Amino acid sequence: MSAKSILKKTAAVLCAFAVWTACLTYLPNSANLLTVSAGKSLSELEAEKKQLADEKKQVKNKLAELEKSAEEQEQYQAYYAEQIEIQEKELDIVNAQADELEAQISDLNDRITQQKEDIDKSISMFRDRLRAMYIAGDASYASVIAGSSDFYEMLARMEMVKRMSVRDKEMIDDLNKQLDTYNTDCETLNTRLDEQKQTISEQETLLAELQDSYNNSVEVLEMINKEAEDYAARSEEIDAEEEKVEAALQAEIKRLASQEKVFIGSDFTWPAPQVHNLSDGYGWRDLFGKQQFHKGVDITKPGCAGKDIVAAQAGTVILAQKTYTPGYSYGKYVIIDHGGGYTTLYGHCSEVYVSVGQTVTKGQKIAAIGNTGNSYGAHLHFEVRINGQHTDPMKFYKKQ
Repeated sequence: MSAKSILKKTAAVLCAFAVWTACLTYLPNSANLLTVSAGKSLSELEAEKKQLADEKKQVKNKLAELEKSAEEQEQYQAYYAEQIEIQEKELDIVNAQADELEAQISDLNDRITQQKEDIDKSISMFRDRLRAMYIAGDASYASVIAGSSDFYEMLARMEMVKRMSVRDKEMIDDLNKQLDTYNTDCETLNTRLDEQKQTISEQETLLAELQDSYNNSVEVLEMINKEAEDYAARSEEIDAEEEKVEAALQAEIKRLASQEKVFIGSDFTWPAPQVHNLSDGYGWRDLFGKQQFHKGVDITKPGCAGKDIVAAQAGTVILAQKTYTPGYSYGKYVIIDHGGGYTTLYGHCSEVYVSVGQTVTKGQKIAAIGNTGNSYGAHLHFEVRINGQHTDPMKFYKKQ
């Protein structure tokens, strides 16, 4: 991968981080916690529950975003670590190549030095012979002639002297040509060495950029993890606050449940006359690997959505929740006070047909089966409470 593409990748990461940072417009903290006040109405408490549900959903979504961002940063770090390892190996190779070039240049420089010495020595010897011949003048030739036994030997000696002179010149010319070759080779190697050093510089710059990108990703991941810790802490705060609101809500329901009125009988009519199957009973259950206490019973069958929900007993509607937060609480639901501290709750409705303060008769249609709130399929969640305390609804029905 080229340096240019790596830089583009790095810029994209940093740009994504900048966008991610800009998106963190609000982090709830303890200062934003709702304070549950005594004496709040059911509608006010429900509003608080909805606000907490909305806030919890925001926190959950943000935690999911942070988790995804953390995974991306871990992938970036793995990518940069791999690129850094490759880059270090490439840098080792170009450094080794540079070392080899420097060794070749050093050897060639030694040859050039020796060649210059050989040339200087040959030229010096040639000059000495020329100087001697010049000083001797014609005497040298006379000596050659005088030492000859005949005319032909004299010519041969004169030719030998001439050839020696030519040979000296040729030898010097060859040495100069070789020197020129050495110098040219040396220049070529020096040019290659300069290019290699430039490559090394570029490789070192690229390695530094990769290391910076890796370090930046580490810092980003640390920031993400810190942000996730803050949101996780806020999620725990919301859970605690929800428990307070739920307790206040149940206390208000208990307060509103009429103690003066006598509870009419112990037998209830079945709250879903068209559906008789129980999918989940009252008591402890394992839900998604976690033990939870189910405060009522779930009534369902295939195609039950929209089927009638009726009042299990005559009474007064004290809560009719007609809006809901997806994935939270009972969704749309109704609570009816039957006197004597007895109340019934009908949860996850698709529609609610009654209003707070309305008197209903036993068997009167009050809602329709739905899948609202914290629900995983259409069903009726039915509870019976006595003085605010949940109890098994099935004990209010005959065994058959």
